[in-house]
Amino acid sequence: MIRHVNMGARVKDCASQIPILDVEASIQPITRTVLRVVLKILGTFKWNDRAHGKTGEPFWIWIEDPENDHIYHSEYFMMHKKHVSFSCSE
Repeated sequence: MIRHVNMGARVKDCASQIPILDVEASIQPITRTVLRVVLKILGTFKWNDRAHGKTGEPFWIWIEDPENDHIYHSEYFMMHKKHVSFSCSE
């Protein structure tokens, strides 16, 4: 795929900087029509100030019903460097 032997490590490093989020959700009914949704969001990518900036990486969080494509709630979320944990297994 890559025909330059020395670029493999560079491509691997760049691929590890692609923003990936681990999201854990807990849902609790409040009333018949209201749910409480609590999200735990953790960034599992390697932060690079050149690629992601020093202020943060923006994301949109959507709560939707996949059966009828209805979005119940959307919220703008800013992932900061301190929220990113990258474990490198080399």
